Amino acid sequence: MVKKLCFWMFKQERDLIFYDPVEKSPDAFVDENSSVQVIHVSDQEFDHYANSSSWKSKRLC
Repeated sequence: MVKKLCFWMFKQERDLIFYDPVEKSPDAFVDENSSVQVIHVSDQEFDHYANSSSWKSKRLC
């Protein structure tokens, strides 16, 4: 069974927030109460994710 994966992206802070992540990044802050993972990324990484069709296809919420 595939876990649901939802991305919330905040361009101003350059954060990627993953709900129910398939893998937890060692660099991420994880809120244990909500299983939310927050990753700070560079402008280039953020733009890459923002323009990637792979994350858009997984955005379920």
